[in-house]
Amino acid sequence: MKLSKFFIIASVALCISSTFLSGQSQDTCKTLIKPFGFGLHIEQFKLNDITDLNDAPANKLIFTYSPNCHFRIEPELGFRFNNDKTSNTKTNGVFYSLGIFGMVQHNKLNLYSGLRLEYDNIQSKSNNDIINGVALNNTTNRFMIGPVLGGEYFLGNNFTLGAEVAIKYVTLKKTYSVPNQDENDNSNYFMTDSGLFLRFYF
Repeated sequence: MKLSKFFIIASVALCISSTFLSGQSQDTCKTLIKPFGFGLHIEQFKLNDITDLNDAPANKLIFTYSPNCHFRIEPELGFRFNNDKTSNTKTNGVFYSLGIFGMVQHNKLNLYSGLRLEYDNIQSKSNNDIINGVALNNTTNRFMIGPVLGGEYFLGNNFTLGAEVAIKYVTLKKTYSVPNQDENDNSNYFMTDSGLFLRFYF
């Protein structure tokens, strides 16, 4: 039932993208849109996330490719390495994402909608939690997919400030590695998300 709701939301997002394309202004497009860009995705402000994944990368590098003013592909990469000397815990978090969007421009505003696919891998090792001489390792894998609606405003010819909101379907798997025993915690849920974007185009 949850998955069917997701596909309905995704279909609406793609319909919005098609509407964007039909109203495209070619003159504005040629003035604003450049094929390549990179920037920073700042995701510090979540509207709703029922899991406590504080070690997931919150800021990511984004790489933007727009072959034309109708279409954009945007990979993301994020990482976070933390060594807590108080608890003697080392945590590594890696994030991968791919966004596919339709776009439309109006004056200096570029609007887009589409889908994002995201994957988090977080590994934690605590030397304080030791059983039979072996340090405990915890691994969290999180896969997310969902429709996105966003926009960016050109502050100059090459620089934009933007924001987006999304509804994501999440599959979460936590694995607690203990000698001779593995305990798993699996869950599926929906969450809303938001982020700020700084992009530079060339």
